[in-house]
Amino acid sequence: MSKQIAKKHFVDENEIVKKVRDEEKTLQEMKIGKSTQYQYSYVDMEEVIKNPDEYIIPELQASCKKLWSMNIFTFMCSNRNDGGHSYILLEKLSDENQTIFDELRKKYPKNFIFSQYRKCFGIDFETENLSVKEISKKFEKAISYFKEQDIQKPFYITKEQFLLDCGCYREVPNPKFVENPGPMPMGTDLKALDEWFEKINQPKTLKIFDETKVVKPIEEYLKEKHITTYDPKTQRIYQSEFFLNKHQDYIEKHSEVERE
Repeated sequence: MSKQIAKKHFVDENEIVKKVRDEEKTLQEMKIGKSTQYQYSYVDMEEVIKNPDEYIIPELQASCKKLWSMNIFTFMCSNRNDGGHSYILLEKLSDENQTIFDELRKKYPKNFIFSQYRKCFGIDFETENLSVKEISKKFEKAISYFKEQDIQKPFYITKEQFLLDCGCYREVPNPKFVENPGPMPMGTDLKALDEWFEKINQPKTLKIFDETKVVKPIEEYLKEKHITTYDPKTQRIYQSEFFLNKHQDYIEKHSEVERE
């Protein structure tokens, strides 16, 4: 027994040493431009979940994994060179979690934020002089307030939106269309710039779903598009089998709780 225990400790120690060396090597490669680890502008959510070591810095991994387990998906995470800050930006929250976030934002406005540039909510801490462990604890505490939620947009579209994309629509005038939005505003006012970009990107007409244009059952439209992720109960088409399964797991789990 003692030999087995000693061997286990020896293996664990070697693994720790190897992990430290791997991290040091990665940091060195990043300095000379050889490593791509953490250096991505956009990666599909499923790919990030499958391979977090490639995309998420170690101090944020535990929190991201916990968020994913609650169907709270991440829009973007910081690297280790983000001006002394670490952050996790979030995809859409459920109404319940958004209420929780809004309350936390009132209490801790520097840490529970809205990114005007990215158009999403997130969690941010100043971490320049903190260890990996200290950073991890901060984020784990911050996310502990949230509840498990069902799958939110953009990981599904509604039946109406799908049929609209299949041509079942009519066009109506867009009340937000502006013929001449004027010159681009100068300066650093992001809100004014956003409003200007919204104006210049408004089409003259909008497409809205028209049920009279639907000429066959939804199943035939789905078959034509080779889509197998439609849930008839919610009338949603999920982005992939992964998100459909996550939705079904959530429903099953909460149905069991209600039966109890």
